[in-house]
Amino acid sequence: MMGVNLMIVLYWVSSFPSAQQLERVDTPSNKHSILSKNEAVQAVFGSVALARTEKPKLITLGPSTVREGFFQEDWAEIASNYEYHNFGVGSLNPEQTVRLFKHIKAEIKPQIAKKSIIIVGASYPVFSDSRLLENYIEMEESKLLSFYALGGFNWASWPVSYAKRISPALFFVREQLFDSIDRLIKEVMLVSNPKPAVKIVTPPVNAPIVDLQKRKAAMYTWDIEIMGGKNDISERQFNYFINLIECIHDAGFSVIVVDMPLPRWHRDASHYDKIFQNRLNNLMTSNFANIPNIEFINIHDDLDEVDFKDSAHSNRSGAKAIARLIKSRSLLLKRANGD
Repeated sequence: MMGVNLMIVLYWVSSFPSAQQLERVDTPSNKHSILSKNEAVQAVFGSVALARTEKPKLITLGPSTVREGFFQEDWAEIASNYEYHNFGVGSLNPEQTVRLFKHIKAEIKPQIAKKSIIIVGASYPVFSDSRLLENYIEMEESKLLSFYALGGFNWASWPVSYAKRISPALFFVREQLFDSIDRLIKEVMLVSNPKPAVKIVTPPVNAPIVDLQKRKAAMYTWDIEIMGGKNDISERQFNYFINLIECIHDAGFSVIVVDMPLPRWHRDASHYDKIFQNRLNNLMTSNFANIPNIEFINIHDDLDEVDFKDSAHSNRSGAKAIARLIKSRSLLLKRANGD
């Protein structure tokens, strides 16, 4: 019976992310503030890093186009007076972004928020109610709840902020235990079943899609698998996007909404993108026009084909171009830098 209980405990602990996944290390070598096998875990639990200093924050928030389009070393140079954090999470729709922002807001004092800037990246593919984009942040919050419920704690009496802070220590124990077991298993398998070395050919990182068939395959993924083949973008997600901007602004942050770039062939092939461009531009020039500390920057068609590594995400040269474009066009950033 004791052996069964031990196995249950081991399985329970192994189902959660490692300490390395939860630790936010904002260094140029890591390229992004959020790099892990589970970006949603990193975003939810890692938001505690925002409370470590009293320095004003520059935060980028949005889906994978934000994750791949903003690099710390670029923004540390552009806004040296700010502490930069990238909260780009793959497939994060506006509904989930609102939930993630609540974690961000909870970690930043109001007086610091008033000095801070949040850049919200917008791309049409996440304006979908596809199940592929659902429940990212909710699942991680539920995982946090389950962790403490199984641990015998009375969750109702525990604030989320405290739970997030002690979690890395508990996960560190898990990491040390299971990494040791994993290394032992690999060593045993290597001795009992040695295999010849296999040469791994790594595809080029900066490889824009030029083949027509590959472009068609990519558009099938976007149009059918992500957008569901519907006639329009999700009205529900668009309303959440409006709510997101309002929530950020009401919390005291300055907001820069950026219409993120796509390759020209993708823009030309997608009717969803054309719909989204009209909706986004009308929104930002009507609902949020002339509101202090809200700014809209459209760089949707400003990158070259060579600045993309696939059908939607910028490569390193593209990320540098994004940083230059936003810097040159943002009055909020110029004001923040005293220009």
